[in-house]
Amino acid sequence: MKKIFKKIKKVIDKVLSLISECFIIYFFREKMLRSYMFSHKVRCLHLGCGARNFSDWLNVDLFQSFKAYLFSDPKIIPMDLRKKLPLPSDSFDFIYSEHVHEHLSYEDGLNLLRECNRVLKPGGVLRISVPNLDLFINLIVNPLEISDDDKVFFNKACEVMGVDDRKEPKIGVSLLNKVIGDKGYKYNYNFSALSQQLKDAGFSLIIKENPGKSEYKELNNLESNYYNRDTDELLLKFSLWHTASVEAIK
Repeated sequence: MKKIFKKIKKVIDKVLSLISECFIIYFFREKMLRSYMFSHKVRCLHLGCGARNFSDWLNVDLFQSFKAYLFSDPKIIPMDLRKKLPLPSDSFDFIYSEHVHEHLSYEDGLNLLRECNRVLKPGGVLRISVPNLDLFINLIVNPLEISDDDKVFFNKACEVMGVDDRKEPKIGVSLLNKVIGDKGYKYNYNFSALSQQLKDAGFSLIIKENPGKSEYKELNNLESNYYNRDTDELLLKFSLWHTASVEAIK
């Protein structure tokens, strides 16, 4: 009997969660979307925002659960990036995504980029920042050529990623395994791979940019605005060091 009641409770919880999700998405989300679109001439879309809520941006993130939504920032709009974006075509000037794309499969990532291309206005700009796979590979292939600055950042990376030299060697291979395995990344990119995916999604001009730098004021300095980076200089430098940034123009 206990097993039956547990199964019934599980089904009820799932149904209630689905109902609450539909209510939030189709009532609050649609209202917030209409309000943003009406009140902003220059429209900026922040994909996978996490705890960051950029002023004058439409900040969206995955709906985790009804309970999580109640305790989250009410200005962050729930949206599943693996599905068609509930946004009109040719409606946004800028789209930004940082350390989100690698959490999607290659197929889901390509579909998302196609959706970004659809919702951007002609001449609109998409900026994506991801962990730089080439950097991690270089730490493995050319470990003796690492500069003193790189060694400092490498040690910080090991600290952040949880490479413990009491359990595993503190080398590039261990760090790469942490990046690929423990962080839940589904596809890792370098500039070449990301450029190809952007071309396949329909973008015509793709530019490699320095993290934290952009000629567009709306996109400039965004990578340095991430949780407590602005108060931890070494964490900020490490974050920029291991990040690859690309801008694609529709």
